[in-house]
Amino acid sequence: MIYLNYFILLITGILLSSNISAEEIYDFGGMYTYHYRDGRYADWGHYSLLAAHMAIKEINQSGMIGDNKVRMKKENIIDYHCWPENAGLMAETLMKKSNILVITGADCSGPAVKISEKAKIHRIPVISNGANASNLSSIEDHPWFIRVVTPSELYERYLIDVAKQLKVLDIAYFFTTDAWGQGASKVIHEATKKNKINIKKEYSYPRDTDQLTIDKFIKEVIDLKIQNILITAPTPDTVKL
Repeated sequence: MIYLNYFILLITGILLSSNISAEEIYDFGGMYTYHYRDGRYADWGHYSLLAAHMAIKEINQSGMIGDNKVRMKKENIIDYHCWPENAGLMAETLMKKSNILVITGADCSGPAVKISEKAKIHRIPVISNGANASNLSSIEDHPWFIRVVTPSELYERYLIDVAKQLKVLDIAYFFTTDAWGQGASKVIHEATKKNKINIKKEYSYPRDTDQLTIDKFIKEVIDLKIQNILITAPTPDTVKL
């Protein structure tokens, strides 16, 4: 609910600063994930889209933008499968439409970077419900990217704080080499050093690495008798682990 309120405030702020005139309808574009590229259902992406529609309904019913209305039509919503390849190009098809004021969604960090790069070119705001990669915090590189979630560099270290409270001394660390995983890795290394927790074994690998490779990694961890595993990877890759 907190994120939904942030979303509403951001949308309202953008609309009020856009020289809106009386009784206009403003269109939003949406970059959401209904399914991963292997066909698996992404329930969180479905809920994210529902939340966006709830926010739009609240804006329209509250009268906070006067007699103006906002909408996100079905033909302006793209399922980008939480995957970076072509995410920027897909978002650009929406940004090039003359009536699109804002792009919403962009929950996954890797694709969000690509989408944000296009937003910088077309000067279209992107409001992300979930992309937390640390490099997206750069105002210089991503001036048109706004998110309603805590960035990775501020909260990943809490995982290590929990490990310290549990008196964990050694961990195996798994992270993907996408934008989020790499940013999280930097934070985790800083936090483990500060808290004197040893990363006994570390694995970095691309998203969608095959299950056999992951199984080999896990076997190594078991053979080394490491009992605590830390993971910073997108949901499908975490499921494999």
